[in-house]
Amino acid sequence: MSRKNRKRKNNIMSKELTAKTTIGTAGKKEQVFIINGKQYSSIEEYRAAIASPKKEVKLNYDKERLNNAIKRVWDAYSNDDLKAICQAQESEFDWAGEYHATPSHSFYYYKRTGSPILAVGHLDSVQRNRDHFKVSSDGMRIWSPVLDDRLGVYAITKLLPAMGIITDVLLTTGEESGCSTAKEFGCPVIYNWMVEFDRGGGDAVTYQFDSEPWESMLESYGYEVGHGIYSDIDDLGHVGCCAVNIGVGYQQYHSMNAYFDLGVFIRNVAKFVMMYEDQSAQMFYHSAPKYKYGKYSKYGYYDNDWYTDTTAAPAKSTVGLETLTPKPAGYIDDFIGSETDNALDEMDNIDGLNDQVSFSIGETILGYQLFRDLSIDSPEDNTSEYLIVSIAPFIMENTMNGKFWAFQESTWGWEETDSPY
Repeated sequence: MSRKNRKRKNNIMSKELTAKTTIGTAGKKEQVFIINGKQYSSIEEYRAAIASPKKEVKLNYDKERLNNAIKRVWDAYSNDDLKAICQAQESEFDWAGEYHATPSHSFYYYKRTGSPILAVGHLDSVQRNRDHFKVSSDGMRIWSPVLDDRLGVYAITKLLPAMGIITDVLLTTGEESGCSTAKEFGCPVIYNWMVEFDRGGGDAVTYQFDSEPWESMLESYGYEVGHGIYSDIDDLGHVGCCAVNIGVGYQQYHSMNAYFDLGVFIRNVAKFVMMYEDQSAQMFYHSAPKYKYGKYSKYGYYDNDWYTDTTAAPAKSTVGLETLTPKPAGYIDDFIGSETDNALDEMDNIDGLNDQVSFSIGETILGYQLFRDLSIDSPEDNTSEYLIVSIAPFIMENTMNGKFWAFQESTWGWEETDSPY
């Protein structure tokens, strides 16, 4: 970690969580952390001290079955098919499903096959250069600026069908701006569960669909259940079944240098193949709320909870900024948490308010995530990446131009600042 980032992390230390510099062996300066009177030499030591025993998970497969599934996926995988999907325009996917225009003047494609499983992907991307496509000499790393989420689209429209795994398909637009057309999907049938392949790394996330039976089932197929912020399936609560977003090895996604690890992708798809074979007939029910306050609405509601009131949801078009501003005093602090709370978030990954959002010092987020999670506009534009420099006060750095922005709760907006401290 750079000296600059260490300084940013120390910016949130409080009396419960402090850091100090001591003189260690050979006269070298060493940093230690003191938490509630106990001293730790590193963040890792603190995490290990408080870690709960890892629960035992009984896997629904053995090594031989996994290896056979990996071979099936490997044999069916095609760089040529992936390249064609990466380089296609959003309007060129009528082969994958029926075109549906939406009230938001966008669209989605939907294909009904009779499957009990709905597979979801999004066609839009942050980058616009679709021509670049490169494969490493060993074939295990593939570059394309639009892998998010054309790799997932390839998985559900080409790769899985090549192995005889047929699902219904929903291809959305608008996900990268936080306005996926998934929320406008008029689901005509009852599904047993939903899947999406739209995540970096190799874990799986469930968002609102975090029921114990569902997550236990995912773990039984070797998926580590993590925490995510948003993807299309988070706007599909109205479908009435559980959903999962599976990591596919993305690295540096949203950038021109985006690539993925083919080994991670093959392995996670192989796990899905086994899960589909065993669990496609099993219904994992999700009780969808009647409506949801503001988490992804620029004009929406500042409460971040789910509500299951049986009364009709208010029409979003009639609830605008003039109704909900100014926000209550202290809202940012209440939403993100206190200085101490966020220092502990950084140390042991405790979730933020209502288990919905947790920001950490040094975390990089896209602009659109801000108005989606906090019902506010981004400082400059919604395609820039921002590094969170400080939580209290809330300060970010635009990594594209180096400008620092401080959030002013009094005006509910951003003010450029010369220094993050």
